[in-house]
Amino acid sequence: MRRKLWLLFAVAFMATVVAATGCGGETVVETVVVEKVVPGEKVVETVVVEKTVVETVVVEKVVTATVLAATAIPAAVKSDAPEPKNPVGTISLIVPEVLHSPGLQRAQPDDRLQPYGIGENLFSPADDGTYQGMKLATSFVFAPDLSGVTIQIREGVNFHKGWGTIDAHDIAWNVNDANNGVTPDSIHMQAGDFAGLLGSNLVEATGDYTVEMKFATPNVLWDADLFNEAGQGISMFSKKAYDDNGEDYSRANIIATGPYEVVEYLQDDKIVLKAFPDYWGKKAMVENIRIMEVTELATQLAMLKTGEIDAAQMALKAVPDLLNNGLKAFQLPIGNILAISFTGNLWETEHILSGEPLDTSAVYTRNYPWISPPGEATKNGEATDPDERMQKARMVREALAIGLDRELLDEVIYGDLAQPAWQVGAHPNMPEWQERWRYEFDPTRAEQLLDEAGYPRGANGVRFEIPVYAASYALALNVNELADAIGGMWADLGVKTPVLKYSYSVYRPTNVTRTSTLAWLGTFDESGIHRPFDWPKGIQMTSISRGGASSASETPYAAKRLVQQMGEPDREERIRLSTETIDYWNYWKLIPGVVAVPCTVMYNPKAIAEWKMRVHLGCGVNKLENIVSAR
Repeated sequence: MRRKLWLLFAVAFMATVVAATGCGGETVVETVVVEKVVPGEKVVETVVVEKTVVETVVVEKVVTATVLAATAIPAAVKSDAPEPKNPVGTISLIVPEVLHSPGLQRAQPDDRLQPYGIGENLFSPADDGTYQGMKLATSFVFAPDLSGVTIQIREGVNFHKGWGTIDAHDIAWNVNDANNGVTPDSIHMQAGDFAGLLGSNLVEATGDYTVEMKFATPNVLWDADLFNEAGQGISMFSKKAYDDNGEDYSRANIIATGPYEVVEYLQDDKIVLKAFPDYWGKKAMVENIRIMEVTELATQLAMLKTGEIDAAQMALKAVPDLLNNGLKAFQLPIGNILAISFTGNLWETEHILSGEPLDTSAVYTRNYPWISPPGEATKNGEATDPDERMQKARMVREALAIGLDRELLDEVIYGDLAQPAWQVGAHPNMPEWQERWRYEFDPTRAEQLLDEAGYPRGANGVRFEIPVYAASYALALNVNELADAIGGMWADLGVKTPVLKYSYSVYRPTNVTRTSTLAWLGTFDESGIHRPFDWPKGIQMTSISRGGASSASETPYAAKRLVQQMGEPDREERIRLSTETIDYWNYWKLIPGVVAVPCTVMYNPKAIAEWKMRVHLGCGVNKLENIVSAR
């Protein structure tokens, strides 16, 4: 009972603003999953059926390799949706965070420029559900030895604000500027990923519309992730704007090619977009888009209920109340695992590709109970560390992992609309899921492990302190409330847990420099259910991404298998290697999962008639150009 009380306290504010009503004429909303078989893919169509009147609402068509759990969402008697307050031709959305976003790769543009429809990449998901649809590229041919690729660039693609058309020189400049292997001061979100793929090899324009890339490490996913709008990706900017006006201009202006162009972009505030009249493809269906940063749930709810805004990605527990107020729900074709990265476990001593020594001194200046020292570690627990600190730190991580009551976290914070998760890279709904990766909530065993690891309770009942950072990019997934609840559960074990809540842009530099030593609660590259299990695992969990972002752990075992996977053409063999990597991560408890949360966007049907979204690495709104106005 004590545990429930502090959990309820952690989410008390949320409960007051989403309190359910329950008078006569009960409405039951259920998710019905309909599967249709198409060549090589599974198409999942999610439908919400409301049973007080005969009414069927199509939420969103899902094209993905696995199926999100069917979810029943109870709702009370429904009232009419509010009248939209925005002028006809304008749609307003709210997001948890508006990040800084320059129009220069080395200066770290926001990944969300692509889902917002501002920027574009070489490839995007195709209509058939695969990831190999063409966007700024029209075709490609591999070198005979698979050491590189030649890409044909689409002609006649206009840049925003009259900056001419894109060509191969723009593509080469953008990729080289982002790649930390070519531009050492690049802090692009994928600077290290590009370095892992391309190394110090320059991307070259071999013609006005032909680009040649040479791989440092062949990667079967080069077109499905880094150069794909469903992945992490890169928005292509105008080289001419940079050459003519200089770096300061490009830092202050986003000159891209998408269906929307930027009118105003204010960090931590808003983004104002207008449809780009000279867009090369299908034109945006709504003229004006306003994206506003709103972090407080009570404010989000008030703005939706009064018609001040038209759509928002919402906390799951708010869904029944909003359905009751006439709002509708899109369930995005993605779902992410919120997990805990025990940062600072940098066990690689040499870079997996170059062999150069790695500096890990910053995280080993003192002993942290959850950080194992550098050295090789195998799945059976053998370690080169003579004082057994590697195993003792593993015992601490295991204790903290099994000390979480995932069922209770789902019940109290997500209203039983999420589901427990145990391991990043292995969503419980994936067909490749193995039951051996599941572990039970066992606080008694957790306390025993902490004692055996050498951390008994002190006179004040505290064993040690571990800070938890709640990643701001996951605010819509209730990361702050979840972090508070985790802190309470760990406090029950005698582990003091201060929760840190600030912008990811502040935390990220310690991630890139590999100096972070805390527990990081968020979503990671391997978190999404839409990422096929055979995709190479651990790009940002090994030294291959040095110079860019990471999950702040690096292990030789995972690095070796990653390199094998990246060059492996056989899908079944990649699945075998993925399984070995998950076994390894699961044993060492480097990034244990907590809950798997579906991504839900609520919208006002009086403002939005239709909105077809797509698979995307992140959990948030996308394909704004597909919004169809209801007015």
